[in-house]
Amino acid sequence: MRLDRRALIAGLGVTLAAIPFRPLSACIHAGLHARITFKDVPDEVPEGFEVRHVHLTNQVPEFDEWRAAQQVDVAEKDVELRGFSVIGVAAEINPYIYWLTRLLPKNIVGRPNYIPILAPASSCTRNFSYEEPLDEETILIGRELTLANGGSVFAASSYRQSDDRWETYNSRLGRP
Repeated sequence: MRLDRRALIAGLGVTLAAIPFRPLSACIHAGLHARITFKDVPDEVPEGFEVRHVHLTNQVPEFDEWRAAQQVDVAEKDVELRGFSVIGVAAEINPYIYWLTRLLPKNIVGRPNYIPILAPASSCTRNFSYEEPLDEETILIGRELTLANGGSVFAASSYRQSDDRWETYNSRLGRP
């Protein structure tokens, strides 16, 4: 059997038509999308978790210290952080006067106290990307944990709206 030019061009055309022209997402279904950062406080927050208004960034020297993979030893027992990654560092802010403190000189306001933020981030996490510079005022839901060395980290939780599930530092919770 011999291929002629027409059959070859038709075969190439069918192959090109099957290739998607937009970037593929590793998250196969929109219902799997989860949120870590919020613009407004969610209606129901899991019991025992804190709502924190923060300046979240990966553009300060404190983040560079945590960028390298390292063991995170939490002082509290029964805390499972498997699947959590360092997504940035954050300093707690007062959302009503933060605009003013950004205008004032650093010697008056002082240097923010940044702590690492651990969160269950994946390709299904909305409004977050590891590659992009991160510098925003946002809301995180979770709990501050004490490290074995005396330091602190904030274990942020993610929320998946499709099934009202929170992924927390210990488990997955349904609607609280």
